Amino acid sequence: MIVKNREIPFSLRQLETLDRRLVTTHPKYTFLKDKLALELAGHKGEMALHYPLSFCTKDHFIFHDLRLWDGSHFFQNDTIILTSNYILLIEAKYMAGTLNYDDKQLTRDDLQGFDNPIHQVNRHKHQLKKWLSLHSFPLPPIYCLVTNSHPRCVIQAHTLEAGIVIRTYDLPEKIRELDTLPSPTPISLDELHNISSALHNDHRPHSFNYIATMDIQPSDLKTGVHCPSCRYVPLNRKHGTWHCPKCHRSDKHAHIEALQDYSLLLDNEITNEKARKFLRVESPFQTKRILQSISSNQKGKNKGRKYYLDL
Repeated sequence: MIVKNREIPFSLRQLETLDRRLVTTHPKYTFLKDKLALELAGHKGEMALHYPLSFCTKDHFIFHDLRLWDGSHFFQNDTIILTSNYILLIEAKYMAGTLNYDDKQLTRDDLQGFDNPIHQVNRHKHQLKKWLSLHSFPLPPIYCLVTNSHPRCVIQAHTLEAGIVIRTYDLPEKIRELDTLPSPTPISLDELHNISSALHNDHRPHSFNYIATMDIQPSDLKTGVHCPSCRYVPLNRKHGTWHCPKCHRSDKHAHIEALQDYSLLLDNEITNEKARKFLRVESPFQTKRILQSISSNQKGKNKGRKYYLDL
């Protein structure tokens, strides 16, 4: 049973938007491309968990992307499975190559070194123990797994790590094995629901902002509306429709993505003047009609009116 669904992280949505909007001459452009590739791979690994976890029963309480406070630090888990006999923490990866896990780090056949995800998930285990203690909950056995869903992945692990690192498609069998293990401290059904509610209610989303950390100014962003087909920018607006001068597609609603971009990168409120500049529309009247069509929440009057971008 899924208690908390997985969503596209705000940081990933912002990076994807920056990939469309940031000028290529910006000094952090290469960093942006590298960071986006890493986040996309991480999200792909997390999404790959959904099918194997569909074999779980209603007795498995599943939480995705749960970020908790242990009393001194935040920690974020790719997936937590809560049952009456145990808790399972899963760290999901999407990495190609021959991966060698040892007690110090993760290395790949191209001689790249990475932080060992086994250390990360074990750290989360200790932090979850602190969280349970902080809320006066019983402490069931806590198991850890690192999964990898890349089709071109070969896992090499030493004896101690071999039971922790698995291919994602082996996850259902691993969970069935854990379900058969006896628990010295089984959790009652009432306590199980109490822990589940507390986990869900204690989630604190991470609001990381790349605009601030990368020192990006509004002038560093490309303006205009993208073509939904060929991605050309800017489109021209005529008679209430956007027209692409490159592939000649017409679209009445292409401005919605552009205003979503504005909301993700700059502000979730916008004035007519700022919208004209960002959409590259000359007419205040046309811009007003666009903003009124997508915003039911407005405040202020005349030139000072602001439209809330709830997109």
